[in-house]
Amino acid sequence: MKYNHQTIFQTLYYYSSILNLENYFLRLRKLNISRFTGTLDIKKSSDLKDLLLSEPILDLARSYLNCKTLSVNASFFVSNSINISEKEKYENAQYFHWDNDFTKFFKLYIYLTDVDIGSGPHVYIPGTHKVKLPQHKLCRLYSDENINKNYNDKRIFTGKAGSLFFVDSYGIHKGETPIDKSRLMLNVHYGKGRILYSSDDLSLKIN
Repeated sequence: MKYNHQTIFQTLYYYSSILNLENYFLRLRKLNISRFTGTLDIKKSSDLKDLLLSEPILDLARSYLNCKTLSVNASFFVSNSINISEKEKYENAQYFHWDNDFTKFFKLYIYLTDVDIGSGPHVYIPGTHKVKLPQHKLCRLYSDENINKNYNDKRIFTGKAGSLFFVDSYGIHKGETPIDKSRLMLNVHYGKGRILYSSDDLSLKIN
C-alpha cells in the first residue's frame, strides 16, 4: 500500500495524543527502520502553511536572504533509536556535513517530540556558514573526530516538543544518532530564488 506523506504527517502531528507516538516508534524499531522521511504539500491552505509563511518568518527571509522570490520546502523526519552501522549513519546524514541547496538559504527546525541528548539533537558548528577550514570546503560527510579536533565551539539543540530554531545550514551540522528515544521533527528550507525540489514545494514573491 502506498501512503501519502501529508496524511502520515498530519496523523502523527495532529492526532498523536490518540495514536500514541511511542507505539508508532516501537513498530518502526521492530521493523529495523532507523529513519523515515517525506515531503509535505505546503501549497494547500492549512494551519501549517500559515505558520511557515507567517509575517515574522517572511520578514526574516527578506532580511537574511535579500530576495524577491522565495522557495519553501517542508519535510518531516523520524529518527529511531536502534543499533545501526556506520554506513547507515552515513546514509542518514548523521555525520557532519553542510548543505548547498540554494545560493543562500536558511532552515527552520521544529521538534515534534521532546529531544534531549539521547534522542538525536541537532548539532551545529557556529561560524562555519561564513568560514570553513580548507579541508572542509568539499560538500561531503565528515566524522566526529575530524570536526571535533578542528573546531572548538559546538551548539547542541535540545528542547521540548514544539521547540523551534533557525540555522544557516551552509554551516557544518548533523543530527546525532538517537540512543534511547526516537525523534520526530519538521525541517523547512527557505531558499533564495525559485528552485523547486519536489511537486510539494512552494515558490512565492516577497516584497
